[in-house]
Amino acid sequence: MNESPSVHSTQPPSAIDSIVQEDASAARAITNVSELLLHLAEDHIKDIGVLDATSRLVIDAANIDEALVRKGINESKLIEILSPYIGDDPNDFPFDIDERALVENMEWQVKRRDQIRGKGQARRKYPVFTFKPCKIPGGAYNSIIERVFFDNYLAGNEEVAFLRTEFESIAKSLAVNLPKNLGDIIYSYRYRRRLPRLVRETQREGKEWIIRGAGDGKYTFRLSKINRIAHDPAQPVIRILESTPQLIAKYAKKKDEQELLAKIRYNRLIDIFLGVTSFSLQSHLRTKVSGIGQIEIDEFYVGVDCEGNQFVIPVQAKTGSDKLAAVQTEQDIAYCNDKFPNAACRAVSAQFLSATKIAMFELDFYNDSVRKIKERIYELVTAEEFEKLSTQALNTPGESGS
Repeated sequence: MNESPSVHSTQPPSAIDSIVQEDASAARAITNVSELLLHLAEDHIKDIGVLDATSRLVIDAANIDEALVRKGINESKLIEILSPYIGDDPNDFPFDIDERALVENMEWQVKRRDQIRGKGQARRKYPVFTFKPCKIPGGAYNSIIERVFFDNYLAGNEEVAFLRTEFESIAKSLAVNLPKNLGDIIYSYRYRRRLPRLVRETQREGKEWIIRGAGDGKYTFRLSKINRIAHDPAQPVIRILESTPQLIAKYAKKKDEQELLAKIRYNRLIDIFLGVTSFSLQSHLRTKVSGIGQIEIDEFYVGVDCEGNQFVIPVQAKTGSDKLAAVQTEQDIAYCNDKFPNAACRAVSAQFLSATKIAMFELDFYNDSVRKIKERIYELVTAEEFEKLSTQALNTPGESGS
C-alpha cells in the first residue's frame, strides 16, 4: 500500500497561517472536498504514476504543502471541509482525472487520526486525514443502471423512459444481487453517485442526465442543463445562538438528516431565513404527484408573514456526501402548486457544512431549471462562544466576525 502524502512544506503552522492570509488570492481557493481530493490525486499520480485500489492519499494538518496553503487551505479549513465525510461510509466525490481518479465500482472513505506534534508549549495534537478507495456497497448498481439506460437509449435521445420493474430481469441476466429496496437504486443516482462512465459519455456539453419520475414505477433519464445546488464560499457566516434542547442533542444520530431537520426546527431557521412565522406540519411526507409518481418531502412547513400572506414550505435536507438535487426541488414545487394553489410555495434546501454550520437555500423552478433565489450560512454557537467571538471581533481591526 502506498502511504504517499503530497509534497510537504517545512513551514511551521504560524508561517502557514501567514501564507494563507497573504497568498489565498494568488490561486483559485479550494472550497470543497472534490477540489481537495483532486489536488491530492494529481500529486499522487505525479509521484507514484498510478491511482488504484491500493492508493492512500494523506494530508497532515501540521505539515500542509505550500500549493494547498496558497489555495486557502489551513488546519481549520481542512476540518471544516472534511468533517462531514469522515467515517466508514464510502463517498462518491464527483471528479475525474482522465478516469483514473476513481477505480470503477470504488468510492472514497475518509479517516481521521490525531498525532501529537511540536515541542514544549507548541506541542499539541494535529489531525491527519487519509482518503482510501473502497468497494461500493451493492456494487451491482452501476451494472443495473447502465444496462437499463442502454436497453432503452437511441443515439440523439434527450429522454430515455424506463420502468422500475426492468431492474429485476436485468439483475437476473447479469447474475448480480438485486437490492430489496429497488427505489434505492434511483435514490443513489439522484443524490449520492454519478451515473456510470459509459452513460455520462452520451451527455452533451453543458448538459447531464437526471432521473425524473414519470408516474408509478415509471422514470425517465432526461438530458438537462447542469444544475448544481452548492454553497457560495464567499457567503458570510451568520452566528445564531444554539437552541436545540440538550436532550435532543444527546440522543440524535450525529450529522444525519434527522439531526439536521431537528436543528432547523428547534432553532427556527426557516423563520429566520425566510422572514416568516412557520410551523412544521409533517416530517417525511410521502405522497403522489400526477405525472411524477410517488415523492417524499423531508419536512413540510406552513407559514404566514406580517401581511397575512400564507406559504407552503417544502424542505429538502442532505448530509454527508448526499447531494442536494434539483430534481427533488422540482417535484416538491410541483406538489405544492398542485395541492395548495392558493398559497405561495417557497422551496428550501439545507445541508450540513460541518457539525455546527448549515447552508440554506431558497430555490424556485424557472425555464426548465432550478435557480437559487437566496442563500445563507448559519453557525450554531453557545452563548459563551458567541460572547467570545463577538469580543474577538471588536478587538480585531477590520474583522468582520464571519
